Amino acid sequence: MNQLEEIIECFRKGDYQQFPSFYEATHKKIYFIAYGLVGNKEEAEDVSQETYTRFISRLSSYQKGTNPYAYLATIARNIAYDLLRKRDNTPLSYEEEIGGEEEKSTSSMKEISRYLEKLSPLEREIIILHVLEDMKFKDVAKVVGKSLSATLVCYHRAMKKLRKEEEDEEE
Repeated sequence: MNQLEEIIECFRKGDYQQFPSFYEATHKKIYFIAYGLVGNKEEAEDVSQETYTRFISRLSSYQKGTNPYAYLATIARNIAYDLLRKRDNTPLSYEEEIGGEEEKSTSSMKEISRYLEKLSPLEREIIILHVLEDMKFKDVAKVVGKSLSATLVCYHRAMKKLRKEEEDEEE
């Protein structure tokens, strides 16, 4: 049992003293997933916060042995899609809400966001989960609700689009 699973077991027993450690270990990935889907800082923070609230309130549905990141990502994804439906599926431009203390970080985020905007929502989500969040394809498939083969095909098509976009810019 890894450290996160041990913390989750403490949560099941009503001991939430380890929540700061759990949050610290997972929040950056969950925030980035949320940001990649909703495209705006404030809403990504809201999605992230709601993800942890739902996780704790529905702890009984978490199965031992499940990848905690994949489970949290699924919750974040569902909340983000609910939010997008509520705002008529009109995501803001990724660049609209990018902020940060370090200019280099902001510049990198803007470049990544510009490329991600060229992808469909499913392709964008798969790229974020696998490439940026280093999630295994089998876990990505569970999060997006697709078969492993469909996820792999979508990933390869998305990467092909990104390579073509990069080549077009170089010309």
